[in-house]
Amino acid sequence: MKHAKASDAAAQRPIHPVLSIVMGVLIACTMAVSLVYAGFSACAVPDQTTRLLANAFSNDADSPFTHDELVETAVVSKRYTATDNDLDAMVAQVAKINAQAAADGRNTDPAGAPVLPQDWENASTEELLASFDGVADQYVLDAAALSHLDDCYLVIGKARNVLNVVAIAAIVLLILSSLLLSGRTIGRALTAAGGLVLAAFAALAIWVTVDFDGFFAAFHSLFFVDGTWQFSWDSLLICMYPEKFWIGMGAVWLLVTVAGCILCLIIGGHLRRKYAFELNIPRRN
Repeated sequence: MKHAKASDAAAQRPIHPVLSIVMGVLIACTMAVSLVYAGFSACAVPDQTTRLLANAFSNDADSPFTHDELVETAVVSKRYTATDNDLDAMVAQVAKINAQAAADGRNTDPAGAPVLPQDWENASTEELLASFDGVADQYVLDAAALSHLDDCYLVIGKARNVLNVVAIAAIVLLILSSLLLSGRTIGRALTAAGGLVLAAFAALAIWVTVDFDGFFAAFHSLFFVDGTWQFSWDSLLICMYPEKFWIGMGAVWLLVTVAGCILCLIIGGHLRRKYAFELNIPRRN
């Protein structure tokens, strides 16, 4: 009986304060990154976000293509950039809208439309790309545009791999903390995560509002070589994704991440109040 009591007493010893602090910091950091990742995923993964924003903002007024053609091509381009990187599908979609424009006589203004193979629907991707060579960028995603989208895909892929690990780490840490830490410590970590991201996004929102072009340039300079991400205002790429499209995408990112931050603040505040005087003692089975 004495041995059992000694074991019970050992099981009730508080977690070392340093370990508690380290775990709390790790939870706060991984949760903060996961909140940002949630907003990014809402932008990059579902087709619906791109379709909604392209439908609202794609610039058919300065394009030889119709609004619906631009919207559908924007969705295929999003998949190429963020999910599947399917060159065959991307090139086939560009050929399709050019064939439609040619059939309707919309490929004469501006000059420089592609001359597609006669049986373009059965042509290879290489044949279609060859027909795009030297064509005005109002009609096609030229080599520079495709290269930029490929760069985006590489950046997104590498970031996604890291962010997936961080998100899994956040889940594991939360599970471990529920067994080892007090509700108060967990609450502090969640509150810190939500508050940190809210503060960062508030600063970014002010920057975007005051100087969107400066923010956009600074953001791209982090990942891409200067000159590789700038295109003419009436190019196919920019007509699909004009400035207002990206402002809308930023708003979606902001709303999803802020919603997650608010949830963390609510849950964290509740845990801090409920377990205000609880020690960091391992839970007993």
